[in-house]
Amino acid sequence: MSFSLSEEMIALIGFFILGCVWFVTFIVFIALWIKKRAVKQVLGTDSEQYKRVSKTKRVVGVVCVLALLGGGLTVPDQENAPSSQPQETTQQKQIEGRQKDDIFCKTYGMSLKQAQVIENALDSVGLGEIKDVTKDGNTISLKVKAKNEKYTPADDEVKLLLDDANNLKSIKLDELTMYSDGQVFRSVDNIIISMDEENEAEAKSEKIVKQVLKAPSTADFDTDTFRYQKTDDGGLLVIGTVDSQNSFGAMIRSTFKIQYSNFAGAEHP
Repeated sequence: MSFSLSEEMIALIGFFILGCVWFVTFIVFIALWIKKRAVKQVLGTDSEQYKRVSKTKRVVGVVCVLALLGGGLTVPDQENAPSSQPQETTQQKQIEGRQKDDIFCKTYGMSLKQAQVIENALDSVGLGEIKDVTKDGNTISLKVKAKNEKYTPADDEVKLLLDDANNLKSIKLDELTMYSDGQVFRSVDNIIISMDEENEAEAKSEKIVKQVLKAPSTADFDTDTFRYQKTDDGGLLVIGTVDSQNSFGAMIRSTFKIQYSNFAGAEHP
């Protein structure tokens, strides 16, 4: 069995020992001073006893002064000594600060660990800054920006599904599961079509549809009816309507559907 002493404990022991030495030598010094005066009055300053007492007193005085100085050097540094009272570490302060600032912790009393799981999951599906949250039972609706802002979803479209202990179960966007039980299924840019992508898809789709019309020059596309849906394999489904003349010159409305297998740079369905 072994043990070690801290620097503070060693300093305290040294201070105690030197304090005892100083106290004893101080008492002896006083006693020798009194004895010296008595010998001087009785035998005079030339006697051997007077000289012996004087020499002893000087030696004791030197030891007393050295003990006093040594004790001063071994006084523990109170400013740098560890406090006996519990202190918050820097890490604990950082944790408390994050809990005060985190929207899930301060709004719904979640632990920092639970909030970090949610934030990491949102990051993994391409979502970033949270603007607002609304909780209804075990479901939290988010107003959140995408990391690439052109894919930012509409307010409250993103849903967090929690268990009864406020642990994250899944993330959904418009009823599509993006994340569930620690696994990413799709990111926000696999679901939402950006304005640039929508304009490109519209132009490509109109070009393809015109190729099969009887009178392409008469084509009038109703872009308000256009619907876009990204697929998990990177494709895109476009559904819309177009008015154009048939073989008899009558304007008729037709519905078209185009499935792009790989939308990026695609020219043909």
